[in-house]
Amino acid sequence: MENDLKRTQIYISEAKLKKLKSMAFEKEITVSKIIRNLIDEFLEKEEK
Repeated sequence: MENDLKRTQIYISEAKLKKLKSMAFEKEITVSKIIRNLIDEFLEKEEK
């Protein structure tokens, strides 16, 4: 797990949360990990 994680809160639609939970179950990871990965990808892309 990453070091120095801070708790935050986001609001997303029930449909999006359902899709994320399904993905997380299939990949055997948490919804939080999926969101962190997506944020990392976005930040890397923006830095270029």
